[in-house]
Amino acid sequence: KVKVKEIKTKSLPEINDDLAKEAGEYKTLDEFKEKITKDISAKKEHDKEIAFEKALLDELIKQNKMDVPEGIIENRHKHLLNQTYQDAKQRGILEEDFEKHKEELNKNLLTEAKRQVHLAFLLDAISSQEKMEALEEDFKEKFQETAAQIRQPLEVVEKYYAEHEEAREGLGEQIRNEKVINFLKKNAKTK
Repeated sequence: KVKVKEIKTKSLPEINDDLAKEAGEYKTLDEFKEKITKDISAKKEHDKEIAFEKALLDELIKQNKMDVPEGIIENRHKHLLNQTYQDAKQRGILEEDFEKHKEELNKNLLTEAKRQVHLAFLLDAISSQEKMEALEEDFKEKFQETAAQIRQPLEVVEKYYAEHEEAREGLGEQIRNEKVINFLKKNAKTK
C-alpha cells in the first residue's frame, strides 16, 4: 500500500525581460537571445575549425609515412593510458569498470599514441624546415591568456614558468606546433 503525501510540479520561469536580467547583464530578452545566437554561431565555427584541423593533420600523416621509434610510441601509450585512468578515477569510475574496458582502451590508445608521435615528428620537421620557433613575445602572449583563464595575476603565471623549466619547454613546443598548424592551414589546398 502506498500513500501519496505530496505532488509537486515544476514551474518554468516566463521568458521575458526579467528572465534575461536574471541570466546576466542583459537589459532585454532580445539582447539575451542575440547573445545566445552569437555563442551558438561561435561554437559551430569553432567546431568546424577543429574538424578542418583534424582532417588536415590526418592527411599530413597519411601523405608522410615514416618509421617512428617503438620506444617513444610505448612511452606515449603508457602516458595516455595513465592519463585516461586518472581521468576516470577523478570522474568516479570504479577500477573494476575501467578494467572491463581496458583491452579495447589499450588498443585505441595505442593507435592514438602512434598518431601523436608520428604527428609530433612531422610538426617538428616542418618547424625546423620553416625556421619556426617560440619567441619571447609568443610566451608573453600565452602568459597573458593563461592568467586570464585561471584568473590569476600575470606575475604569478610568469613566476610559475620561470621556476618550472619543463613546463616552459612544453609551452614552447605548444607554441611552435600552433605556428606550424596555422602555417599548414594557411597553405592547405582544399577541394
